[in-house]
Amino acid sequence: MKVLAMTSLALGTILVPLAHAQADVTPKDLQVMARALGFMEKAPTGEVVLGIVYAPGNPQSAKEAEDIQKLLGDGLKAGAMVLKPRLV
Repeated sequence: MKVLAMTSLALGTILVPLAHAQADVTPKDLQVMARALGFMEKAPTGEVVLGIVYAPGNPQSAKEAEDIQKLLGDGLKAGAMVLKPRLV
């Protein structure tokens, strides 16, 4: 299983603007992020770990991270890769 550090950064670029607007992350948001990763010069393939970064001491942060993990389920297939969520 490959670990993709840039995936956390890509997800963060989606979540930061949404946090200020107080909007929920939707499955479509995650699909758009996953598809965008496919446009990388050396796009990942196979199972790729998606790090969901959160502050464990902050209940709101932990809840939001768990909500995103639930949206991804057992993995989000996008092109030749499957994003597997992991809370970090």
